[in-house]
Amino acid sequence: MPKNDKLFVLIKSMTKSEKRYFRLFADWHGRKRSSKYLALFDALDAQDVYDEEAMRHSLGSALETQHLAELKLYLYNSILKALYLFNLEDSVESRVSMLTRQGEILRRKKLHNQAEQLFAKATRLAMQNDQPYFAFDIYAQRYLQLVLEQNNPDFAEKFERFFDELHHYNAINSNILDYWHLNARMYVAMNKVGQPRSEEDLAHYAAIMNHELMRNPDLALSPIAKRNYYLNHATYNRSINRPAKALEYYREILAMQMGSKRTSNRLSSGIATNLYNICLTCIDARDPDAFARYHRMLLQECEQDPASASYRLRINALSLVPNISISSGDFAAASEGIAQLEEAIRRYKGRMAIGFEVYTHFMGFVTQFGLEHYDRAIDYLNRILDNRRAEAEQKSMYYAARLLLVVTHYELQNFDLLDYLLKSTYKFLSSRGSVFKFELLVTGFFRSILADSDTQRLQKELIKLREALRELHQDHFERPVFEGFDYEAWVTSKLENRSFADVLRQQFNERRQTAAAQA
Repeated sequence: MPKNDKLFVLIKSMTKSEKRYFRLFADWHGRKRSSKYLALFDALDAQDVYDEEAMRHSLGSALETQHLAELKLYLYNSILKALYLFNLEDSVESRVSMLTRQGEILRRKKLHNQAEQLFAKATRLAMQNDQPYFAFDIYAQRYLQLVLEQNNPDFAEKFERFFDELHHYNAINSNILDYWHLNARMYVAMNKVGQPRSEEDLAHYAAIMNHELMRNPDLALSPIAKRNYYLNHATYNRSINRPAKALEYYREILAMQMGSKRTSNRLSSGIATNLYNICLTCIDARDPDAFARYHRMLLQECEQDPASASYRLRINALSLVPNISISSGDFAAASEGIAQLEEAIRRYKGRMAIGFEVYTHFMGFVTQFGLEHYDRAIDYLNRILDNRRAEAEQKSMYYAARLLLVVTHYELQNFDLLDYLLKSTYKFLSSRGSVFKFELLVTGFFRSILADSDTQRLQKELIKLREALRELHQDHFERPVFEGFDYEAWVTSKLENRSFADVLRQQFNERRQTAAAQA
């Protein structure tokens, strides 16, 4: 999709209700031009992929008296105006802004009592929805009104009361800002580091979690601040592979959100996102019963409140099913889910984050590997390895794909190719500045069996590898490599002459029983 075609992207992001409202808006506000830009709107809306030539052909004479660039700009701005009005009542920010501007109009007309009523209403709305930062605009208007009353006998008292209130809101706002900053730092750390594999990686998280505000939830002065406190703790515990602990914090957030939803609080708008994180954590915890419960809640939330669940989130919700299917060894179900995700990637080409696309290809690889369709599995790996952005932005999955290419060619018995792959993979991994224990272990195993392919030697090396993997699994710096592909299950399948899927199913059920017993 051309980078400059923001109009097409905007139209494709609109819901059916928003499109219906826009058409009414166009008739109300632009009768002279509505036929032209509505024709353009309909032409773009009918396309799945942007095609300017096809659009020009479908418009025909509508373009004769109006330059296309001018018409597109007019349509773009008209859509934004319509969306603002359509979402006015759904957005706290818009409602607070509208009340403030209305109060400003009344103040200028010297209707001070009426203005003060609207300012008070706007202030209450902002604070009830944990948005004190919006109150500063209101206070600026109230101050301008207050100075006009300086000759009143109670002016001094009102003046002091005004600033006491302002200082109170300022303290709350500053506290929210501090927690937002910590939350943003955690987000950056997750994207830069992911799951820690060194003391340096762990230091990124320690710098955040050792902050005074992260030690006690009572230091959070508002629900929004407390939500960020819980969110950072949940994210941190997920990053160091403590899913049960992470679930505790996500559930704290969910309880707050469900309570605020009954009062239309802004905090409730993130319910779908939080449920998605809970589902992922349930997969990490090998808890399919909890996953099923929260996944149903997520799908219901996406249906009931589409405004709080973007198309990206709804697609991410689809990705959860193949995710847990892979964990449980049900690769047939995973394959169906992957097909749906690939269709979504094609439909939203250029609009989905690179991480989602790479993650889908990685799940596609594991699924085809589990189905023993190794040629198809390699095709998925090549989609990752041929993507330059994946190497730069999704390093952990890119590195994993390099190593798994060796494993898959081993399954295909492409022994002539393996020696070259081992050398190139090790050289590539070394270029990072260091090779982790896990990578040394796996590459060492393949070098050993290539040097001597005797059956007894193979069994001995497989046993040695499995024991080393189990020991390595206790190292929290090495544990992240086991999340994408279960090497231990693969080795066990070789030793016991069983399918990879069968071993995964057994391990999943055992972990499920253990989790249930601990609960």
